[in-house]
Amino acid sequence: MNRHSFPGLRALPLLLLLLGAGCYKIDYVQGPSDPFPAETDWHHIGIFGLVEFSNPVRLDQICPQGWARVHNERSFLNGLVTALLGMAGAAWVYQPHTVKVYCRSGQTLEVDLNEAGLVTAARPAD
Repeated sequence: MNRHSFPGLRALPLLLLLLGAGCYKIDYVQGPSDPFPAETDWHHIGIFGLVEFSNPVRLDQICPQGWARVHNERSFLNGLVTALLGMAGAAWVYQPHTVKVYCRSGQTLEVDLNEAGLVTAARPAD
């Protein structure tokens, strides 16, 4: 065995890959929304985030009466896809995101939230 090698050195690329595959979420909120998204889809970007492979999200077509909230996240599944590409040295090529669009609602609702702050139930307010 070479005395200058470290046993954990082979695991370093995998560790860096896992640390770089983090999740995040961003919410753009404009007002009260329907409790459930009108559309949930993956949004495809790549080349270090500089190129958009998907068409832009057309909020005016998804929510003709107006949008209330857009939730953009890099979910665990999105990160897993990027991590798998990273194992092949191509994570810079494709980075998917999940986008959820919530339409504006004229109705007032009472909602139940789970620990993560997501809506689990909704009913009209009295």
